[in-house]
Amino acid sequence: MSGPATREDLEAFARFLARITLEIERGQRDPGQLRAFMPDQTWQHWQHSRPPGKFAGGPVHRTDIGRPRVELLTDHRAIANVVTTTDAGRWGALTMKLDAINGRWRAASIQRLYAARHYRAGALRPVVPIPIEQRLATAHTDRDQAADALVAVDRRRDELPHGSRGRRHANQLSTTWTQVIADLDREIATLHHQQQTGLEVRHARHRSRHL
Repeated sequence: MSGPATREDLEAFARFLARITLEIERGQRDPGQLRAFMPDQTWQHWQHSRPPGKFAGGPVHRTDIGRPRVELLTDHRAIANVVTTTDAGRWGALTMKLDAINGRWRAASIQRLYAARHYRAGALRPVVPIPIEQRLATAHTDRDQAADALVAVDRRRDELPHGSRGRRHANQLSTTWTQVIADLDREIATLHHQQQTGLEVRHARHRSRHL
C-alpha cells in the first residue's frame, strides 16, 4: 500500500501545481503565487525563462488538466508529466521535477514543453489585473483542495507501520500540505486586509464627494 499511496499523493500535488501554473499562464493568477512551492532560485529561473503573454481562456476547469503521470526516482525525488489545455482546442504538456527538501515536497522545476508554439498567438495580449474578489475565491478553493489532500495523506499514514518507507513518504507529504495550507492562510489574510482597506478607501472617497 505504501507505493500506491505515495504515488497518488504526489499525483495530487503535481495536479495542484499544474492548476496554479495554468492559471498563471492564462493571466488568472499572479506569478508570485507559485513562489511558495519552489526554492527561491528555482522560482526566479522559472519567472525569467517563461515566455511573455498568456494563453486564451478564463477560469481553469477540472477537465483542462489531465491525470499526472509520476515516476518515483528515489525516496526524495520524482518526475511528473501533466497534460493541460493551452488555447481553445489545443493541449500541451508540463513536466515537473519534485524534490523532498527538508521534509517538504517542492517543485525543483516546472517547464512547459514547446511553450513558444502555444504562446505565439497570445504574446501581445495585455495581462488584465485580477480582481481581488477573484483572487480570494481562488485562494479559498486552493485551501479546500489542500485540506482535503492533507486529510487523505494523514489517513493513509496512520495505516502504515512506524518506521516504514511508506510512512516516511506520508510524513513528507503531510508536511508539504500543512505548509501549503499555512501559505494559503497567510495569502487569504493578506487579501482580506487589502479588500477591507480598499472598501474603506472607496467609502471615504464616496463620503468626500457628498460633503
